[in-house]
Amino acid sequence: MAITKSCQHPVEAAALIDFLWNGEGAAIMGSECGIPASTAGLASAQAADAVKPLVLEANTKVLAFVDMPLDPYYESSKLKDTTDGIYTDVFDGLSYDEYDPQEAAEILLDGVSGVLSANA
Repeated sequence: MAITKSCQHPVEAAALIDFLWNGEGAAIMGSECGIPASTAGLASAQAADAVKPLVLEANTKVLAFVDMPLDPYYESSKLKDTTDGIYTDVFDGLSYDEYDPQEAAEILLDGVSGVLSANA
């Protein structure tokens, strides 16, 4: 989320974002959609006793396992676009038997590699 230069109410927008990610919004959502990414949001959710222990344990184990806990390219539209993104192509292709697993893996690898090299 970002507050653009054209925002008519930037102070209010910042307050809303803070509310959603770090304060009451995070406390209300808890771990329903995973563990809050912000430290303040997690603290708010934990203070409200809204974090499910199993979700926190799973998240902690996953983050301990990975080298890069947040992938900056995961949100790339070239990968996740629902019309022509690589993820959609691969998973639709697998679902409708257009690709076998080997082909799907190659397409996924080529697509992710392409995004990584374009952003290097």
